[in-house]
Amino acid sequence: MLIDGSATREETLVQSFEVFRAQARAMIELPSSIPTLYATEHDEDPIVHAIFVHPRTGWRWFVTEFDGHDLCFGLVEGFEVEFGYFRRSELEKNGCAVLPAWKPVRFSDVHNTVLGAQNTPEV
Repeated sequence: MLIDGSATREETLVQSFEVFRAQARAMIELPSSIPTLYATEHDEDPIVHAIFVHPRTGWRWFVTEFDGHDLCFGLVEGFEVEFGYFRRSELEKNGCAVLPAWKPVRFSDVHNTVLGAQNTPEV
């Protein structure tokens, strides 16, 4: 689907979102290097291996553990900032995409640079 100059603003937004969703479906491959669930439970500074982003809400899911199939654990930045479980299939169904150029970094680096000091989750 191409976005051209003859479309209205609303049509352009819908087309852009559909293009993004199509790309998101193709990109939801998580790295095989992500630790299994509970593997980093006692790690004070786990590694964030992937980030899912929702294009309209701006919500982000920072993946630190993965069951190898569907269930992930990590930090969720939405209405609140908190740790929790989330399903890759639900994120995909709702149009989320994995940031393609993400390189794994320690959670403390993500917290300091991406989230900022005001968003301190309770552990």
